[in-house]
Amino acid sequence: MSEDVTPLMRQYLEIKNQFPEEIVFFRMGDFYEMFGEDAKTASRILGIALTSRGQIRGEKIPLAGIPYHAGERYLSKLLKAGKKVVVCEQVEDPKLAKGIVKREVVEIVTPGTVMTEGVIEETQNNYLAGLCGDESGMGLSFLDLTTGEFKLDEGGINQILEKLVVLSPSEIIVPHSWPEEKVKKLKAIREGMILTFLEDWKFDYHFAYQALTQHFKVNSPDCSSRSAPSY
Repeated sequence: MSEDVTPLMRQYLEIKNQFPEEIVFFRMGDFYEMFGEDAKTASRILGIALTSRGQIRGEKIPLAGIPYHAGERYLSKLLKAGKKVVVCEQVEDPKLAKGIVKREVVEIVTPGTVMTEGVIEETQNNYLAGLCGDESGMGLSFLDLTTGEFKLDEGGINQILEKLVVLSPSEIIVPHSWPEEKVKKLKAIREGMILTFLEDWKFDYHFAYQALTQHFKVNSPDCSSRSAPSY
């Protein structure tokens, strides 16, 4: 990292490097600041002023900021535009800090995982979908965190794509290894469709089986295998 970077920008860049695809809300006092390409993108989507702060290698650093108390309103606009947001807060009192105020990522908000009241439409489901499989057969899971609805389905690729058209999820999680042709079919479902790519091992049958049984505290994902509740 360049020696001419200030301690504050060094702190920001260390966080931003972990989230290259997301927009980072970097808390600075009463504002969330965004830098570089994040600032340019936010300025365009949110209609806020684009300025600059300091320099790196002789070039001005683009800067855009929003009041932290209005963060939810601006967050909503970014999510509706298909962006993912990383919220980085100050985790110590600036008056007591020795040097740069400590900051940590406290939340990662995506279109399919947002829970904040007022950010999503109350009259519509906000589905987060997950897909796995190949041309011979695919598995689909979909979840609405706001209502707790969680369902599974399976079928041929065309059948699953038709289901997705009906569900119109805000975000779809797919394996990293999926070919571009299959990815294009998903993006064609709806303009601005958000895809999140995860490591292939997270779609492994045994990993998923264990995750489901542990979360729901059952011996098998098969509902019929659940023990009768005791009263």
